[in-house]
Amino acid sequence: MGLLDTVLSVLQNVISVVPSVAVLAATIYYISKRSAPEGYLMAIGSLIGLLTHLFYTVGIPLITRNGGVDSYSMYQAYLLPVGIISTIGAVLFAIGLFMLIHKVVKTPVATNTNGPSGY
Repeated sequence: MGLLDTVLSVLQNVISVVPSVAVLAATIYYISKRSAPEGYLMAIGSLIGLLTHLFYTVGIPLITRNGGVDSYSMYQAYLLPVGIISTIGAVLFAIGLFMLIHKVVKTPVATNTNGPSGY
């Protein structure tokens, strides 16, 4: 594997992690503005999602290269627990997101009957 292939592989792995980091940053920002249970659920879920994504993009290639693992069945023991943890993280994030949506939809919007604001 040449230097260019290695650089492109690392760049691809870094770029694939950016959305997970962005979601985690958004949930942390939400928690900093409004400390609410749905924010914590979404943050925990997105952190778990980020860690499992890092495992899939960095951990599995390291295991297959350095550990001498050649077949899928040899590292399948790693995939099942990580898949279960990833599913738990996705469920936590989804519950938090639905709680947030419910809170936003349930809250009535205040209407201004005095005309446009600022006049």
